Amino acid sequence: GKTNLLLKGGNTTMHTVVDGAVPCKEKTTAVDRKALLSFVVFGGEYDVVAKDSALNIMHGGSRRARLQTVKPEWDYGVWPFNAKATRLRLTTDVVKALRAVCACVSNSAAIGEIAALAVEGNGKTLGVFATNDLVIGFARVASEWSGETRISPEMVDILDREKCGWLLVQEQEVGAEFGGNRVWSIAPAKSWTGFPKSKIAKLLLAGRAMPPVFTCKVDLFADMLGMFKGYGLGESVALKITTTSKQLVIEADGDTAKFGDTLAVTDGRSATFIVELSTLLPIVRRLRDAGAAELKAAVNANILYLHAGGLEFLISLKVAK
Repeated sequence: GKTNLLLKGGNTTMHTVVDGAVPCKEKTTAVDRKALLSFVVFGGEYDVVAKDSALNIMHGGSRRARLQTVKPEWDYGVWPFNAKATRLRLTTDVVKALRAVCACVSNSAAIGEIAALAVEGNGKTLGVFATNDLVIGFARVASEWSGETRISPEMVDILDREKCGWLLVQEQEVGAEFGGNRVWSIAPAKSWTGFPKSKIAKLLLAGRAMPPVFTCKVDLFADMLGMFKGYGLGESVALKITTTSKQLVIEADGDTAKFGDTLAVTDGRSATFIVELSTLLPIVRRLRDAGAAELKAAVNANILYLHAGGLEFLISLKVAK
């Protein structure tokens, strides 16, 4: 027989069909998702017996788990897509853009307006927007898709990990199919009505107009920042960055130690600013992972503007005195 397995986390649902019938009295039963996935992570065959409101699972002759079953009082939903759905091709560049900009999505459930990526296509290019109020991310890549949607960070992780070919978009839901599995998601309603896309666009225009203060190799910059993380100062440590015509100097103070390093740059101008390692490092790493080779930066009294290829980031900061 076959068993339909539905996994639900937040606003995202995944459906798959596994071989073998789970012997439950109820037509539909539920178990703890994290407990189940952590036990079956090795794959292979599992012996499942239903007894006393629980699923007893055996694997390899010695590994066993007993998962309490409950009757679900929530709705898993059904696959929501039909012939009206539009199809966004998930090219390598599109997925890289989604993943890079996703670093800026707010992880606060209380701020639903910015808890998802805003995506819009005009038939030639795709614009991807995100912010967490401290950092703004934007990408522009080639795409034939036309429309507008919102994509949750959880959905972006799945699209990247499973190498999905297409993203289905219908009304406010997005979904994908891969290897016989289906996953679909809907972003918070507030992200449709309150996402500050026009404000982000204005700030990006201002960043693009700022004179650059340095240009450097993305991979070298990422490696340098990673070294500072390894010093055990904590990711919230403030980095003092000073630029000249030919170099960039980073300094960080701990309780009992001080650290510094220098990176060669081009197009350098005199500037000094302070930014937290926890803010800057993930962005530079995402740029590196997206294949960006060269990073251009500009700074004023309020923001640090980073540009590499089709990716742009704005970081709120203060200039050192």
